[in-house]
Amino acid sequence: MADRSSLLEKLRETGGRAVLVLDPTRTPHFPASVVGDRSGHWRGSLTDIPVLQREEFRKAAEGLVEIGWKKTDVPPFYFLYEEPENGNSDN
Repeated sequence: MADRSSLLEKLRETGGRAVLVLDPTRTPHFPASVVGDRSGHWRGSLTDIPVLQREEFRKAAEGLVEIGWKKTDVPPFYFLYEEPENGNSDN
């Protein structure tokens, strides 16, 4: 998902009216999981929460504010972007 238009298109396809986005600047850092990596159950980097969400997605979500979406802080480390109540948002 590279831009706001792509995000809006995906939301329309799925009926989504809100997006919950991780703020990596407030997310705790956890060391890589040695056990998960060695056992082959999961990649060690899966404990690195900020890596799980791409910067392009965060920027696309931030672009929703420019077309009237509401941004709300959701502690401890998220932002919620909600479509306007009237459902009108320009591309």
